[in-house]
Parts: sequence; structure tokens; C-alpha cells
Amino acid sequence: MPALPDGFAEKHDKETATSDDPAAFCTKDEYLTLMAEQRDATLALLDRLSDEELEQAAPEKILQFGATVGAVIAGQSAHWMMHAGQWVIVRRQLGKVAMF
Repeated sequence: MPALPDGFAEKHDKETATSDDPAAFCTKDEYLTLMAEQRDATLALLDRLSDEELEQAAPEKILQFGATVGAVIAGQSAHWMMHAGQWVIVRRQLGKVAMF
């Protein structure tokens, strides 16, 4: 996967989770760009992997996310949906209208 910008992990750790300072984080456009880069890389990886490779055991360091390489990749959609739910809270706090 493409590397995230220097300092990205530190901006998004447990210590910064309660920060409401917009200057401490990326802009919406920056987040969307990073998401698109990661998604494009994921799709490129899927194009390269064979069915046999997708059925291999996931690497130990990410085994908690799925038993196989394919399961880990499939889990990305659930991960994104979890974050989408968080955006609902942000929108409400900003006084935005409900989208649905």
C-alpha cells in the first residue's frame, strides 16, 4: 500500500482522539485523496492476486482481521463503513442536515 504522509499515525493516535482543533488534522480533500490512493492500490493488488493467493493464511501481524488474505481484504469494506458511521457524528456536531 502507498505510504501515508509523515506524521499521519501520530495525528491519529489515542492522544489526539479528543482534539477538536481542525489545524491538527488533514483537510477533507487530503483525506479523500489518501483514501482514493489506498483504494486504488487495493484494487491493483486484487487484480494481481490469484484465487490461491487469496486463500492463503493472513500474515500473523494482521491475522486478527481475517483468517485469509482474501478475508482481510474483504474486511476493508466493513472497516470503511465503521468510519462512515463516525462521519455521521461529525456532521451532526457541525450542524449539518441529515442526509437520509
